[in-house]
Amino acid sequence: MRTIWSRYFYPAIYGMLKKHFKVSSSKNIPTKSLEEAKRLVYNWRPSDCFILAKTNEMIEEYDKGILCEKKSRVFTEWLDMSDDGRNNIFAGR
Repeated sequence: MRTIWSRYFYPAIYGMLKKHFKVSSSKNIPTKSLEEAKRLVYNWRPSDCFILAKTNEMIEEYDKGILCEKKSRVFTEWLDMSDDGRNNIFAGR
């Protein structure tokens, strides 16, 4: 799943960290806050709304033929597993 989700998750996680630590870049997080930052990243989960919105974006890309073959294959698996993005499988562990 990382094939299709990393482009959405990484920016969201970095954005969450920047907002939490009130810094302009995640590189500016104080060293003393490293453990807290790691805990926040480990516990981050995408919301149902986030997953559904990004699934819909990928559906549009899929329909336009923009997704490469590998991403298209993984994406169709995702659609089957997640009931077309309505079931957020990332919500729990």
